This record gives sequence, C-alpha cells and structure tokens, in this order.
Amino acid sequence: EADSKDNETHHLSLNAMRGSHGVGTIRFTSQVGSIRVKILVDGGSSDNFIQPRVAQVLKLPVEPILNLRVLVGNG
Repeated sequence: EADSKDNETHHLSLNAMRGSHGVGTIRFTSQVGSIRVKILVDGGSSDNFIQPRVAQVLKLPVEPILNLRVLVGNG
C-alpha cells in the first residue's frame, strides 16, 4: 500500500525554479567543506530541492520519491 505522503502535492515557486530573486527569497553563496555552492532560500516553496549533480559532488544520500507531484507557481 502506498504511503499517503507519496501522493502529496509539493509547491515550488517560480523564483525557486528559475533561481531568481523575488519577494520572500534570499540568494547567497556558501561553502560546504571545500566546495562553494549557491543557495536560494525561498519562503514560497513548501519543500527543499537540490540538483542531483550537487548532491553527488557533496556525497549526500538521495532517496527517490515515487509519484512526486510538484505544483509550480506562475509568479
């Protein structure tokens, strides 16, 4: 039986999708170990997302989520 959490709709703002500035967003550069990363904090998104390539370089564990639905705002 599928977990009800698998069928939730997640929200991603247009700013987060484009990586741009907007009301409720903060963009900065930081460092994880010896690796510099660009970070966008967006108060309009319900979850956190990371590019798979960045997760791989940082050696972060990634777990695939089946049936993930993301609702993108139109800005």
